[in-house]
Amino acid sequence: MRGPWKHRRPAVGTGRRKPIGLALLLCVAATVGALWVFSATRHANPPLKVADVSGRPTACLASDSNPSNGATVTHLWSLMRHAVSGERVNAQQIQVPIPRGENAGPYLAGLVNQHCDLVVTVGKPFGQAIDNMPRSPGKAQFIAVDSGLARPGSSQLTLVSTNAAQKAIQVAISKLTASE
Repeated sequence: MRGPWKHRRPAVGTGRRKPIGLALLLCVAATVGALWVFSATRHANPPLKVADVSGRPTACLASDSNPSNGATVTHLWSLMRHAVSGERVNAQQIQVPIPRGENAGPYLAGLVNQHCDLVVTVGKPFGQAIDNMPRSPGKAQFIAVDSGLARPGSSQLTLVSTNAAQKAIQVAISKLTASE
């Protein structure tokens, strides 16, 4: 006869020890996994540093879409991109169909309002528009290439031929970087 004082042995695999041990093991595994993921993401990718180009000087090329200016525009755009490479200067280009200078005025005003520090123009319509633009100290410098203008209107305007444009653009861009 067995009495209440005798302890019975539980069957193998039953009892309360197994679920507590399993829960403890899962908790430790989750903690180690979370620490590994946090550590891997924190050190794997350093923060991305993006160049801030908003404060840089800008050189702009403006031309009409006259086919006779095509080779000149392509050549000058190549020169400008080469001149600004390695410098802290932005470059942009606008080419629009413009029959007369009064139609080009708003485009030039827009480039000046967008903070183009140097505006290189090609062709007569933009040359005429430069001639009609008000000049003020500290504003954009202009280089008019093959514009048909007889004389510069101020110290802010340089008239050049296509052959002299390369040197004028390089000098003007170097002045932009020197004043930065």
